[in-house]
Amino acid sequence: MMREHDPERAGATTGNLAQRFRVEIDLRLRDQPTVAEIADALGVTRDRLNRAVFRAFDMTPKQLIHSRQMAEARRLLLDTALQTDEISVLLGFSDPAYFNRFFRQRAGLPPGRFRKANKDVRRPDEPGSFASWP
Repeated sequence: MMREHDPERAGATTGNLAQRFRVEIDLRLRDQPTVAEIADALGVTRDRLNRAVFRAFDMTPKQLIHSRQMAEARRLLLDTALQTDEISVLLGFSDPAYFNRFFRQRAGLPPGRFRKANKDVRRPDEPGSFASWP
């Protein structure tokens, strides 16, 4: 029996796979997962995962993993007093120097300088202090 191609259903499947990929990234962020490992966990080929993620997010799975790692690194740098070597361990980097290079390549400055440059910047999603309440 031949099935008709349903673009809405195909889009939903692609979007669902891409969203499942994002969830897997968050669950495994500290394990430094490869795209192949996540594709295996999701029961799809790496090529299918690449296509679905690129369609949904306009970036490759590897870029999305790096983007999520950077978001978490920025959050930890701005919201905690953890040292950069502690943050590198939390994010699954076996070598703090590699974490520093990884961060510098993507942010344009090393993690310590990023923290200093942004220490007084309140992020828009952060609530104000209790003193600012009416």
